[in-house]
Amino acid sequence: AFIVAGVFLLSVSAAYAQFCNDGGGSNSARGGGWIAGGQAGYNWQQGPWVYGLETDLSGTGLKSSMSGGLVNPCTGDFATTTSKIDWYGTFRGRAGWSTGNFLIYGTGGLAYGHVDLSSTFSTAGNTLNADTSSVRAGWVAGGGIEYLVRPDLTLNFGYQYVDLGTVSLADPIPTLSQNASAHAAFSVITVGFNWRFSPSGVTRIPWQ
Repeated sequence: AFIVAGVFLLSVSAAYAQFCNDGGGSNSARGGGWIAGGQAGYNWQQGPWVYGLETDLSGTGLKSSMSGGLVNPCTGDFATTTSKIDWYGTFRGRAGWSTGNFLIYGTGGLAYGHVDLSSTFSTAGNTLNADTSSVRAGWVAGGGIEYLVRPDLTLNFGYQYVDLGTVSLADPIPTLSQNASAHAAFSVITVGFNWRFSPSGVTRIPWQ
């Protein structure tokens, strides 16, 4: 499966004890990027109803960054914050209803992924650099439509909303401090092909 769109939110709030009394500031940004990966799963069918388990793993180029956001900054003040998601995966249940060559389904379960967050602030010859990186666990929900191209091949259009929680950092020194956070929640739209296998000797029914 290939994921062709994604967006997630980055925010920063700063409590700056500055030399020029600019009073600190805050900012936020949204970002997007490419995602590509693959999935595997197993389906059961009872009449028109289809049930299954799926897992997927994807590398991503999801990134959000921003600069500025200071209130009345002094000459030479500089602030920038960047967050990115390197990869993510899910383990989901799936349930759907089939009609003809189409399957309409909903899905949800566990999500996990790697989130990076970094922030820099400089003023009056002082610089703060802070970064954090961790594997986060959260949840995923979505749905989609799958079309039976031929008995062993389907074309899948899907949507997922993934929430890996919030990653935060704080970096104080006696004269200034900064706080940044990234809510690693993002939406993805997927399109891809699934190859279907069946046990040897078992007659395939439409969505099994």
